[in-house]
Amino acid sequence: MYINIHNVKHQIGLRKHLPEDGEDIGSMIRHQRRKMNLTLEEGAEGNCSVSYLSKVENNQIISC
Repeated sequence: MYINIHNVKHQIGLRKHLPEDGEDIGSMIRHQRRKMNLTLEEGAEGNCSVSYLSKVENNQIISC
């Protein structure tokens, strides 16, 4: 599976604050996706599969 790291970093960069202690990348990605009013399908489009994005957001997969 493939995830476009550039897009993930861009989404994280849109965040106005640095992650707080204990806050993980999956939560940050979900926060940004919801902030942009995107569904899982829209967030995954052109980046990765919907199931992969869901697993990343739920901390079942750690992407680097």
